[in-house]
Amino acid sequence: MVVTKFSLGGIAMSIDFRLMALLLTFAFGVEQAAQAQDSSRVVFWSITISSKAQSMEKARELHKQQVNGVREQQSKLKVEDDDVFLAPIEMRRIMYRTIPRGYEFRQVLYIRQFDTERFDDFFSALAPKDSKKMRVSFNFRPASWQPPIDEEPKVAVWNVTVIGGGKTLVESKEQFEARLVKIRALLEEFEIASVATSNPWMITVPEQLQEDDHPTGYKFQRTLTFRQKDMEKLESLLDKFVELDTEYLHVDFSLETVKK
Repeated sequence: MVVTKFSLGGIAMSIDFRLMALLLTFAFGVEQAAQAQDSSRVVFWSITISSKAQSMEKARELHKQQVNGVREQQSKLKVEDDDVFLAPIEMRRIMYRTIPRGYEFRQVLYIRQFDTERFDDFFSALAPKDSKKMRVSFNFRPASWQPPIDEEPKVAVWNVTVIGGGKTLVESKEQFEARLVKIRALLEEFEIASVATSNPWMITVPEQLQEDDHPTGYKFQRTLTFRQKDMEKLESLLDKFVELDTEYLHVDFSLETVKK
């Protein structure tokens, strides 16, 4: 052991040069590791797709077109599927006060770009010309970084309002029951057995009537609420609802974390 002793202000001190060399080596190693980590940084692109339309069918169609457009760019940029991260799809009813105004589909997609020298190519391919339909951002991250996609188990909680319409209240209820049979058959196809049904309610057409006026028709409706646990079939069920007559079918769902 090489130790040097000296006096500073009357206080005897000593230095262990081997210990100092060890500390310097450790500090240098930390710096090198940080540099190596910086050299392995990649670009993560975050793409938020938002599609709105008055009908669920049209909003869904627009959403698919935009997702397919991003997927086409992924192929052109030669990005592997393992470097694409897709969050679950979300849907909401657009309301003005209590009046339905349409549907919105929203989904976030992340792309990991390893070749940072091709940044301009990715920017040209992914940056949107219309920021209302798609929002894009990017960040340099460590290659091991994971996008903030919640990995907790999810279920989709659906609310499906089935509406029957007719000139008389009896006709509207009969039409409601015929449509309800189709919905229950669809749920059986997707192995959804537990369904809660709300109390029925009716609406006159038009809704606001003067005292001496007579309605020209009626609407009879009930809401079905159920939980879909098989998330891999979420979009398949959604497409089935889109195929139905959405004028007499109000659909929405939300994603909830499964409680352990």
